[in-house]
Amino acid sequence: MQHIARNTHENYSKINNHPAQNSELSLQAKGLLFVLMSNKDTWRPYIDQLSKRSKNGREAHRNAFEELKDSGYIRIYRKSLGRGRGIQNYPLVSDIPITDSYWEYWKEKVDDELSTGESSE
Repeated sequence: MQHIARNTHENYSKINNHPAQNSELSLQAKGLLFVLMSNKDTWRPYIDQLSKRSKNGREAHRNAFEELKDSGYIRIYRKSLGRGRGIQNYPLVSDIPITDSYWEYWKEKVDDELSTGESSE
């Protein structure tokens, strides 16, 4: 007997089952990850934007975001803009924990895109 119905024909997001079944993640973090993964690949997450998408406040979103970082689903590449010019953050969000090897590959890809001025966005 079917107990779960899915509309896979329109406005549908596909996500790995890993975070949903991960008992180490809070429901808040799982929900935020689902919201993050429902965006285009080139969308850059900002806590202020995310907090406007639900009735939970900015602090709840920040806490869930930090939990996802601590659990390896989010990593932030901080790249210097040059002496005295600050730092630019490049977040990577994944529906499975990000391995060190993939992280290194991704940082190289970001550096290459920045140096050539070409972007996949």
